[in-house]
Amino acid sequence: MVEVVKADPGDDLAWLALADYLEESGQPGPAELHRLSLALRRPTVAPRGPIEGRLRQMLASGIRPVVPTEVIRLGTGVESKLALVPPGSFLMGSSEREPGRSADEGPAHRVNLTSGFYLGIHPVTQAQWRRMIGSKVSLFQGDDRPVDNVPWEECQMFCTKLTNGTGRRFRLPTEAEWEYACRAGTTSPFHFGKSISIKQANYNGCIPYDGGRKGTYRQHTMSVGSFLPNAFGLFDMHGNVNEWCLDAYSDNSYRFSAEDDPRSYGAEGCPRVARGGAWCDDPERCRSASRTGSRRRGTNGFRIVMEV
Repeated sequence: MVEVVKADPGDDLAWLALADYLEESGQPGPAELHRLSLALRRPTVAPRGPIEGRLRQMLASGIRPVVPTEVIRLGTGVESKLALVPPGSFLMGSSEREPGRSADEGPAHRVNLTSGFYLGIHPVTQAQWRRMIGSKVSLFQGDDRPVDNVPWEECQMFCTKLTNGTGRRFRLPTEAEWEYACRAGTTSPFHFGKSISIKQANYNGCIPYDGGRKGTYRQHTMSVGSFLPNAFGLFDMHGNVNEWCLDAYSDNSYRFSAEDDPRSYGAEGCPRVARGGAWCDDPERCRSASRTGSRRRGTNGFRIVMEV
């Protein structure tokens, strides 16, 4: 059944059939997650609030989504796991009422991603980076920690080497793909709700967000997968390391972007978009809609897309 979904990620009936299969196999939780997620990928679904609330409740209770994946072997004992992100429609950016919002997050606008894609379930780790590139560049060492302090151009080199070595096409996610994957059907500031805690992500917990509680400021990166995934089976979309995107950064790009599969190319050497916030950032920088323009930032890592 998973192979049917992989063959055509845009076939809603295949996703529903997968949900039925999971339920018949004694996995009613993941089956319901699939159905909720499918509903939230449709632009006309209403009302959204109860569906999103149920989705977040199930994930917070520890129910894990069962999603189609691919495993790419990089070398002896080193591999990369990617989850299939289905095509869909979502509202990109933030409303003017969202706490911590910046002007470059607006106007909120409808975006349609017309093709599915595979996205790394974690940011690229130091073990993966060392296997492909060979150098150690990170501020905080550890094989299962995300690589950080890495320039955008070297991320491109990583993707090129992986493409040449496997015959599949790898690249950075576009900014729209990244936000769609992060939200996983949600419209709240974080995929897990309206606020954030140190039990959900790695950031500067000394600073509360929108009435949330203060917490610990860990002051370093953490091992990937330390927190619960979102509905697409993706970990660490908020905090830990900022993640490079393919797009050039502009503070008014949303006013001119296409509705279908938007991408901003930009000139060579221009600032590029980084998303997700990092271990040292305030919580508002870790929101799904928050965006940063950067040439090189010590807290930047990345995750990879494999095209379908």
